[in-house]
Amino acid sequence: MATVYRVGPDNDIALKLDRVSFDPRSHRLVIEADGRAYRLAVTGMGEGGWIRLDDAAFAVERVLVAHRDAQLVLAITDAAHASRLATEPLAFHQSFFAPLVDFNAVPLPGFSVAPYVPPAQLAVCTHVYDDPTMLRVWERHYARFVPNEHLYVIDHGSTTPAREVLQPATQLVRLPRGAADQANIAQFCNGFQRFLLTQYRWVIHVDVDELLVPQDGFDAFVARLAADPGPPRIVEPAHATDLVQHPDLEAPVDLSAPLTSQRRFLVPNAEYLKPALVSRPATWGPGFHYAVESFAVVSDPLLWMVHLAKADVGLCVERNRKWLGTPRSATDQVRVDHTHRRGDEGQTREAFLALLAGRSVLQVPGWMRGMF
Repeated sequence: MATVYRVGPDNDIALKLDRVSFDPRSHRLVIEADGRAYRLAVTGMGEGGWIRLDDAAFAVERVLVAHRDAQLVLAITDAAHASRLATEPLAFHQSFFAPLVDFNAVPLPGFSVAPYVPPAQLAVCTHVYDDPTMLRVWERHYARFVPNEHLYVIDHGSTTPAREVLQPATQLVRLPRGAADQANIAQFCNGFQRFLLTQYRWVIHVDVDELLVPQDGFDAFVARLAADPGPPRIVEPAHATDLVQHPDLEAPVDLSAPLTSQRRFLVPNAEYLKPALVSRPATWGPGFHYAVESFAVVSDPLLWMVHLAKADVGLCVERNRKWLGTPRSATDQVRVDHTHRRGDEGQTREAFLALLAGRSVLQVPGWMRGMF
């Protein structure tokens, strides 16, 4: 038998094997369910044979929700995952589940006989730190979904306050500035999303350089949300691309004009198939690229995510230099790789040209022209 526990003040995950031995130098661990295998990362061994697991990306939790009706087993293999050495039934101690309950989302008895009906339809939120240029683009785009009073900007201590950039009606939440920490800002946005869902039926959360673009148009998209009968769920776009400047063919961007009148190339990027639209609480991981509640995630075939980080060489270099100079927490330095961010204009040009030389490059479709 193998049993999973949650231990310590940081809720680390530990595994206890009852009948077999494990050597982290020559053995590996795999959870198996429904014919699929998920590798586990071992970070150390404790006294008495305890095995400490790295679950920074909620790997164990995501297996549980994806295979909630299946029998889970733990396989022990050699270091190359070529030979199976042992297979054990996998059980979970109650300590593993206690912190997973979102008590704030559980209805309290005796206070109402029917769910509270949110008074508004859709809110859109983002978080930003010293990125006024992209923030203007974000606000202009999402004001086509909803009036500005339903746009929310979390200003994480910008040196030039976001209030100086935004329209007066756009909502602003200003946080004190701490070191950059992807896990911490995800935790804050998870809570803020829950707050918004008490007053809105749907909430969109995106990074400030991410534009959701509905293929059926803004009005039709909002009408679809209004007419949707449920159930509450988490929605990701079916299409995700980078808008990429061709530095040999296209001039520096004029952000006061529509981007799609100045750029012609999209490069598909599956990293941005992000669960960005919710009508139920979602728990986003660092970077917002996935939700732990994968069982509730569905894809919208008419929804696109367009990422703007590569829409202009000069703007990309400026933003990368800002990021590379931003103090980061110790955890962020270990967990988040920023080596792809180039602060050199020549290297950035070459990177853009390399992307555009790939076989998957698309032309900006006609229906998208003028939408942003």
